[in-house]
This record gives sequence, structure tokens and C-alpha cells, in this order.
Amino acid sequence: MPKTKKTIALIFPVNVGYSQMLTAGVIERHMEFPDWNFINLPRQTAGVSPLPEGNFPIDGAIVWCEPRDIFVRELAQQGIPVINCGMEWADEPGVVRVSPHIDDVNQMIITHFQSLGLKRLVILGHGLGTRPATQGVLQAMADIAQGMGLDAVVRDIGGEKGPSADPRRLLCYAEETHLQKLLRSLPKPSGIYCSGDYMGHLVCSVASYCGFRVPDDFAIMGGGGEVIGELSHPPLTSVLAPMRAIGRRAVDLMVEWISTGHIAESQVIVRGADLIERESTVGKSGRTILAAIRRYIEENAIRGISINELVERSQLSAKTFNREYWNAFGIKPIDEINQLRIAHARRLLMENKSSIGEVAQRCGFSSQAAFYNYFSRHTGMKPSQLIKSASR
Repeated sequence: MPKTKKTIALIFPVNVGYSQMLTAGVIERHMEFPDWNFINLPRQTAGVSPLPEGNFPIDGAIVWCEPRDIFVRELAQQGIPVINCGMEWADEPGVVRVSPHIDDVNQMIITHFQSLGLKRLVILGHGLGTRPATQGVLQAMADIAQGMGLDAVVRDIGGEKGPSADPRRLLCYAEETHLQKLLRSLPKPSGIYCSGDYMGHLVCSVASYCGFRVPDDFAIMGGGGEVIGELSHPPLTSVLAPMRAIGRRAVDLMVEWISTGHIAESQVIVRGADLIERESTVGKSGRTILAAIRRYIEENAIRGISINELVERSQLSAKTFNREYWNAFGIKPIDEINQLRIAHARRLLMENKSSIGEVAQRCGFSSQAAFYNYFSRHTGMKPSQLIKSASR
């Protein structure tokens, strides 16, 4: 029976959120082309073609593949139009790339970390030595972050396979020695962006295994809007590239390419990005501003900060701010300031390397007398008594 319809293969990785979004975008457009067949051929393993052996006629392929998937080149060499919806396979003859506007995604990521009051950003990837386009994207993010005043670096989490390809890594934290060492070497607090939600889930788990607090020590973000991000501990903040729109655009380009025999563009950029805020960056408050204020308190309580200063930062009324802070963190902001300030003063006094006057100055008090009264009121003992007890 002669083939009357054009057949387009959809080749996306299995169990990946972006694959589902791409497919959803294709579905939104394919109903407008009743004379076209769209068949789903999930890519089970990187580097292994999902196409059946032998003569399997297709007229085009919309894919999301990486450099190991050499069948992309083989299809193009056979004269079959290929559209790749990822960052790899740029400038490959016979392959058109439809990809997100990376600056849109990067700006959203960096702006979110900045809004949390963070000054350091660590960008994590996997297998960067064999994925030059991905490494270039992550380095571009670091360059933008540095231009926006953040200290930013790119690091590889190590391991033979990434956590999305090797789910066993999500369960075996004790074996993640490279990642544990990496996290222990990082300054705190830091923002961590992971190039995928599976990686974000793994980093959250390893951070907790090592005794780090998320998001207090490390505010962690993934990418892709995967279901696993919702199952992470804590739930993972995630950035979404416009993959539905990319899927729709890929269909339009493929129809044009096959119908006319040529295509005008070898690369198409789709604008936009979305952010799903969850506990891994904004804490239990679920609000960026409250998470940022708590971080501000942790970094500045020692010098002495007023509630009025925090209320002004929150852009809420004093009553609403105090109520929402309590609901989010189970402590009043003034009590959190006092606890942090007293804890720092205790450490300095017990080290017995500074006089009471020097401690008062280092803790932001206008005079030794003011510090003496403050310390006695909040601890029930005089600074001199603490020094004496510590020296015994």
C-alpha cells in the first residue's frame, strides 16, 4: 500500500520533563496537518538509535539529542531533514537547531539568586568534557553572572553517567565522594544551579547527607520542571525553557522544509523562560523576599539591624511582616537577630582573645555599657561571668 502521508519521527529521551513538553508542543500543532503522521520513537539510551533496523521510511525527524547520538548525522547524510530541539548539533549540515534564548534562561536564574541576597553562584554540569555546547552554555551563564556582580564558577559533578541516566546515583549518597568533596569546598552561603532537576535532586540529597542546610547554606535550583523536583527534599526550585513553544516551532519548520524542499534558517531561537519557586531556594516561606530577608539577618545581625530596616526591605506593613516571618520560620525576626548576635558574642568571649570592649565593638554596639546591658538581659549572666567560666 503506497504511503500517502508524510511521516515525522519524534526522538526525545524517555522520562524527561522537557521531552514531555516538546511532545505537548508538537501535539498542539499536529492537528493542523491531517496529511502528516507523527510517530513517537523514545530514545532509551544516549548513543543508541531508536530507529528500527532495516528499511524504516521516515520523511523527517524532530529530535532532542546530544553528540553521542550519531544517528542524527546519519539521518542528515541520507537527506532526511532533522530538527534538533536542544543545544547540541549546531552547524551540522542537514540539521536545523531550534533552541531557547539562553540569555532569557540565564537572566532568570541569576536574577533569582540575586533576589535571595546571594553573592556566589556555582553552576554544575555533567560530562562537560564531551558536551562542548552544554559547557559553553553554562560558561555563558557564569560570564553573565560575573557581569552582574556575582562570583560565579562552573563545575562538573563527576561520575561516569549523570543522575538522569543513572538513577542509582539518587540513592547512593555515600558513593558520591566527588560531589561531597565539591560541596565541602564551597563557601557558604552559595547559590547552586544544576543543569537538570535529576542533578538538583541529587545535590539536595548529598548536601543534606553532608549536614548542610538547604537553602540556608546552599540555595539549589534545577532545570526542566521534572516531577522528581517535586519529590526532592526539600522540593526543588526549577527553571523552564520554552519547550512547548519550541515543539510547535519545530513542527512548522519541518512542514515548511519538506513541503518546499528547503529551509531559510539553520538556527531558530525561541524567547522566554519560566520559574517554579520551591523550598530549595526560598525556604518554607515560599516567598523570595522572606528568604532574602532571613539571609540578610544571618549576614548582618552581628552589626545590629533594626526591625524597621527589615520592614522597609519587605515592603509590607510591620504587622504583616512580623506575622508572615513567624509563620514561615517559627520565630520572630527580632528574636532571630538577638539569638544570632548573642551566639556570636558568646563565641568571641569564650575564645578569651578579646576584651569585653573589643567584643562590644565587633558586635556593633555603641559602647561597652550598652553591650553589657544587652548581653545580661538576654543571657541572664554578665559577660565577665562567661569569660570566667570559660577560663576554668
